[in-house]
Amino acid sequence: MIVPLLPDRRWVKKALLAQAIFSQHLLGPIPQWPTQPTVDLRAKSITGKAAEAALGQAHITVNKNAIPNDPEKAMVTSGIRLGTPACTTRGFGPEEMTLVGNLIADVLEAPEDASAIARVRAQVEALTARFPVYR
Repeated sequence: MIVPLLPDRRWVKKALLAQAIFSQHLLGPIPQWPTQPTVDLRAKSITGKAAEAALGQAHITVNKNAIPNDPEKAMVTSGIRLGTPACTTRGFGPEEMTLVGNLIADVLEAPEDASAIARVRAQVEALTARFPVYR
């Protein structure tokens, strides 16, 4: 599948739906771009750097990201940015986006629990096997 440089309306609608689903399932989204919400992690008492590392262990890629008036240093941050266009391009629908949101929340609830991260990683691998990047 080739990603269009200028996405068509259907793709944009799907990307916006993906962002809305993430917003429903994660705490404190602060959208900077319509399809890349930033989640404020201060309520979870976890930094963006720690969340990025824990989610990375579960094979979920996010970026640590500063939030408005962030009390943390730039290399630590209080938030993460979620790139929903990658999910949309891969073909995820509302059901898959809900699952991804729940998996992210599961890791953020227990970022140091190796068994929880392993369980999420197995679910991520099963989900991505259903939606391969190349067909």
